[in-house]
Amino acid sequence: FVHINNLKLICRAHQLVHEGYKFMFDEKLVTVWSAPNYCYRCGNIASIMVFQNTSTREPKLFRAVPDSERLMDEQVLCVHGGLSPDIKTLDQIRTIERNQEIPHKGAFCDLVWSDPEDVDSWAVSPRGAGWLFGAKVTNERLCDYVCDLLLEESNVQPVSTPVTVCGDIHGQFYDLCELFRTGGPVPDTNYIFMGDFVDRGYYSLETFTYLLVLKAKWPDRITLLRGNHESRQITQVYGFYDECQTKYGNANAWRYCTKVFDMLTVAA
Repeated sequence: FVHINNLKLICRAHQLVHEGYKFMFDEKLVTVWSAPNYCYRCGNIASIMVFQNTSTREPKLFRAVPDSERLMDEQVLCVHGGLSPDIKTLDQIRTIERNQEIPHKGAFCDLVWSDPEDVDSWAVSPRGAGWLFGAKVTNERLCDYVCDLLLEESNVQPVSTPVTVCGDIHGQFYDLCELFRTGGPVPDTNYIFMGDFVDRGYYSLETFTYLLVLKAKWPDRITLLRGNHESRQITQVYGFYDECQTKYGNANAWRYCTKVFDMLTVAA
């Protein structure tokens, strides 16, 4: 297969490697594993594989983040009320003319009047201003946007070097953050993630959502491949479905994510 298709190397994930990576078959194939201390008990090292070009490759190793350092360092949006159906990006908030009395309707009004509620999407607010909004609003928009991006990708998505290739993550969100500290942030570093973003770890929803946000913001700097765990059947067995049920009280977030699963490409 390597000879017929003029390839130098096949890079894959899927199997736990305690050393983080493993070359096989006269170094024609390498397994990259990016979930350190897999399932919080295996004690393994993780790795990413950096390709400066097709001939130059460098594995970078990293260990699991200690429990005492598992802190969020990403941005937080603070707002008095909530969200608005008229606002999809922070840039739209930045352009609001705030030197005025709060209007009775519109985006400015919604930001100070809206409330989160256990509703399917948007609902009329009993306050008489703003909206009631549910978890579907925050999740569905992101998933739909990324699906539109993925529609434009091919089954074998071309990616230029330099690129950093990553293996399984399996819901280990804080170790994903350590991966980016090791390999460099997006968009400074170009990434390929080879699937298995969810299941087994405690933070599959946060892990996959974060990767989707990066894909939405820098679609040409991060490529997401489908793994065997990006599946409705598998995620109902190995934890992701139950995690969504526990965190949201329903399966809506799981449904939105599985819609994205169906659009992920299979190779790069």
